[in-house]
Amino acid sequence: MESSVRMPTADLAAALEVSDQRLVGDDDVDELDRLRAGRVAQLKQEQTWRHSGHGSLRELADEVEFLDVLQPRERGVVLISDGASDRCTQLLEVFEGLAQKHVETQFCHLELENAGLLAHAVDLDEGVPVVFVLKHGQVIKSLSPSQLFQLGAISSPKFRQHIGSLLRNLGAIGSDDALKVEGSDSESDDERGLH
Repeated sequence: MESSVRMPTADLAAALEVSDQRLVGDDDVDELDRLRAGRVAQLKQEQTWRHSGHGSLRELADEVEFLDVLQPRERGVVLISDGASDRCTQLLEVFEGLAQKHVETQFCHLELENAGLLAHAVDLDEGVPVVFVLKHGQVIKSLSPSQLFQLGAISSPKFRQHIGSLLRNLGAIGSDDALKVEGSDSESDDERGLH
């Protein structure tokens, strides 16, 4: 008789243990569903940005196109250069890489000779290249050549990180982690001490 009393208690304990495992499992499933939903929303937003021209360095024809393209954007970065030097070609490659990595921002390039009145609206005492950082179509900051090349030449290993840090600090691009799935093991520039 004594064993028959223990048997249901043992079954009950086993059933409670299975139930507890299901609850933990349900929490894990809920967390995975939340992560998946967040990633799906992120991918949809990235797709929307790419369909509107983000994800590559867009060549602008003139200041009219500058206004048309950048006015509706939340974030924009425009490189104005002379296009004639090797330094400009290398800088275009850096900005193309940033455009591909940071699809949340519209990256554009405008030749100085096509900038029209825009070239006269900013301080070009140091010459070009100049970078405009825009929020909702409004220029909030311009970066002069001395600011762009503060850490040295384009060939410097820290140049890309420097440009990324400048743009990130101005809110022109999100953090590198913003485009990764939550919980990723990859380190950001800040975590590696490159900020």
